[in-house]
Amino acid sequence: MHSVLNGLSLPDQTPQLYLGDSDLVTVTIPLTQQIVTGFSMSSLSGLYLSELAPQIVFNMVGANLRFKFDYKLRSDPDWLHDNGTGSIVITGMNATFLMTPKIVNGALEMDFKPAGNVSMADYQFSITGQTDISKTFGRFMAKFQDFFKTEVTSLLAQAMSESFDDAFLELLNPTVQDEAGNVIVSEITDPVYAVPGTNQ
Repeated sequence: MHSVLNGLSLPDQTPQLYLGDSDLVTVTIPLTQQIVTGFSMSSLSGLYLSELAPQIVFNMVGANLRFKFDYKLRSDPDWLHDNGTGSIVITGMNATFLMTPKIVNGALEMDFKPAGNVSMADYQFSITGQTDISKTFGRFMAKFQDFFKTEVTSLLAQAMSESFDDAFLELLNPTVQDEAGNVIVSEITDPVYAVPGTNQ
């Protein structure tokens, strides 16, 4: 999954800050090109079958993520402006995901969804612009931890879905090669997991 995550990006976001009495000044910091530049997780992470529903549970433990992004700081009225780059570093992230097998156009796919229970040991947001204005607002952006937590969790679910589809299919129906290197496709005779709505 590490290779699947690296290079993925979050959707563009536009956090807003309100300053002064009666929100006199509105500051927007559009974040673009939010790309994952690093990902790792603890070996304590793992899969197990749910006893309550036809699902597989993935517990992610001790995940570390790093993002880079571009931004343009603007205000209304037009008093403040700056451009630059930044980074988000998340360490010690724990999350639970539910994986549900489903048949789509005759093929088995895995549907990943966050199951809540998301925590982060540390969250750091930093931006470097052309003026000192960015340093000030970088401190305010640390308050958007819950917002980024939701976005990052959705990104992880997307990446896991892409990563586990092929791996899970290989587990259910492994391919075998003969001595000449020809691929022998084996039939599923004793599946380890039955998909709801099928005869398996």
